[in-house]
Amino acid sequence: MLLAVSAREKLKHSENDLHPFKNGLTCITCHNPHVSVKKTDKSIFNAACSNCHQIGKDPLCTEKLEVRKKNADNCISCHMPQHGATDIPHVSVHDHRIGVHKEVVVDPGKLRAFIGIACINNEETSDQVKAQAYINYVEKFGLDKSLLDSALKYVSDETEISLEKNIHQLVQIAYLKGNSPLIAKYVERIPNLLSKLNKPSLANKDAWTSYRIGESYQSLGVSKNALLWFKNAYQLAPLSAEFTNKYANALAKTGDFVRAKELFQLLNKEHPYFSPGFCNMGYFILMQERNIKLAQSFFDKALKLDPDYELALLNKANAYMLQNDKAMAIKSVQQVLKINPSNQQAKAALKSLE
Repeated sequence: MLLAVSAREKLKHSENDLHPFKNGLTCITCHNPHVSVKKTDKSIFNAACSNCHQIGKDPLCTEKLEVRKKNADNCISCHMPQHGATDIPHVSVHDHRIGVHKEVVVDPGKLRAFIGIACINNEETSDQVKAQAYINYVEKFGLDKSLLDSALKYVSDETEISLEKNIHQLVQIAYLKGNSPLIAKYVERIPNLLSKLNKPSLANKDAWTSYRIGESYQSLGVSKNALLWFKNAYQLAPLSAEFTNKYANALAKTGDFVRAKELFQLLNKEHPYFSPGFCNMGYFILMQERNIKLAQSFFDKALKLDPDYELALLNKANAYMLQNDKAMAIKSVQQVLKINPSNQQAKAALKSLE
């Protein structure tokens, strides 16, 4: 007998997808994430070393016996020396580039200059990994976007082969630069790219690339193309609140209101702490069903989760205007400007209201 299976039930991952570092040296090789470093005995860290470096496996420590005795065979003291942070007072850290360290005197002023990125546990990293490191520094730590040009040195888009090989990094770089037309050109250059980005994984690489392509088409005003890519991202990672939200919005923009409402309801049920879901559900009800009170209840739910949610406040102002309550509409817009004085949409709304 054949049974209908939902997208969530069909998601399957290979062992390598779910545990890509299963046999590698990672943070949890040495650190218990539930126990403070200060409460962890040094023997725990040394045991992580001796588990591999023992007779019959990798060689034991080659340091002189008298030095080892002096340090009580503390691997960490030699191979992960402790240093003070040059930019944060009263803070010290262990060097996590495990190796044989030499004393080097460096001018602290020169340490502030960014000169590049190095991998602490693999000197033979691929060009894609190096490019991704630069991308992550920009996206996750807010460093200067000029670092994206450094990433481009490692990933080429000169040929169709190199473009397809590096598509994840190239799309992410262009997305961070706000270059939507370039992303659209990438898609045009690779035949059937949509069907090629079809692999679920722990990192959701194909899903995130699809999402960024969808965002790019949305910014270019090509809603039908955006819908295809948001749908792909959602199908690859249906448990992602962001992907579900974007796909539902895209469905609404292209006129599939029934499916859009179903997805918004599912989103709010599965992600009750995701404020954009309630905000967008409210906007959908306000625009499509003209049920002002019900829409406002969803805006209130979003604001309860995030009192500074500017879009929810602006949507609530819109609802007040539909009720001819100009005073409350102005109050909502003024609250947005109090949170973010540079919000152009709120400035324009206040000007029209006054």
